Amino acid sequence: MKIIDCILYSDEIELLEVRINYLKESVDYFVLATGNRYHSSAKKQNDFSKEIQLAYNEGVMLFIVEVDFTKFKIWNFFNLFWKRRLPHYSETIQRSFAVDKIKEDFDSKDLLMFSDVDEIPSIKFIDTFGEEGQSQAP
Repeated sequence: MKIIDCILYSDEIELLEVRINYLKESVDYFVLATGNRYHSSAKKQNDFSKEIQLAYNEGVMLFIVEVDFTKFKIWNFFNLFWKRRLPHYSETIQRSFAVDKIKEDFDSKDLLMFSDVDEIPSIKFIDTFGEEGQSQAP
């Protein structure tokens, strides 16, 4: 059983470094789910060079998600409503893409953790999972 940490990520390189350094002894793979736009729909200018270097150094798998905002804009007529829903829409697309990619590369017995970059799981909790993915906690 492999342990996979899938992270919703948006340019928080310092938090990502802290998370990886804290979890790298307990987690087998890190997957970054990110988009080419911010939740506000502004285009990201990041070339992901820092993340790619971190991936190379630490064994992080990096996926860059192309979020299609145009479908959502057409469906909504009012800009206010659209802006209120956009973060949820973009997060849903990123999660779906990441899960699809993980299904291609990992086994159904592997343990998948999914959270924002600042929601760092406890090593004690991760280490309670046995070889079969069942919690061994008392």
